[in-house]
Amino acid sequence: MKVKVLSIIFIVFYSQSALYASQDKASPRELYYRITHALMFILENGESAFKVMSTKSKDNPFIWKDTYIFVADCEKHYALAHPNLKLIGDTRIWSLRDPHGKLIVPSLCKIAKSYKNGGWLEYYWPKIQSPDAETTGSTLGSESVARKISFAMMVPGTPYMVGGGIYSDDITIKWLNTRVRLWVY
Repeated sequence: MKVKVLSIIFIVFYSQSALYASQDKASPRELYYRITHALMFILENGESAFKVMSTKSKDNPFIWKDTYIFVADCEKHYALAHPNLKLIGDTRIWSLRDPHGKLIVPSLCKIAKSYKNGGWLEYYWPKIQSPDAETTGSTLGSESVARKISFAMMVPGTPYMVGGGIYSDDITIKWLNTRVRLWVY
């Protein structure tokens, strides 16, 4: 009976993963694994990892499909790695809010610190049009925004948070947080 239930769960999960994998969009599971890979990369390479992670290149595993990984210092309140190089070292990321007033980076740091294996955050943000798109700053103007879900984890022994996000209208935070427990190595 236990094997049968696990088989059904695997089939349901695999079919949902296949749906996301078939598109040109990063899946939640893929985002989770890329973030854990980034975390290990930082632990192995120290601060030199940040430059590699921020390099715009088709070979960069931290920038792929429709998303990217970034790193923020939760104590000094600035970006350490980001594909938009103008944001690195900029403390203004700490005050970025979604249209509903939610502070994004401080909320991601809080979630990352609260859960051993990381956690998810829902907010609204403009969809990036191209890899060269600029961040809009603390105001979103008249740009159209969409629901974004981001995952964040702390790098053990550091104040560094590794995060990334995807756009989705239908995946719940509750469902995502239950999946993380299954995805942990």
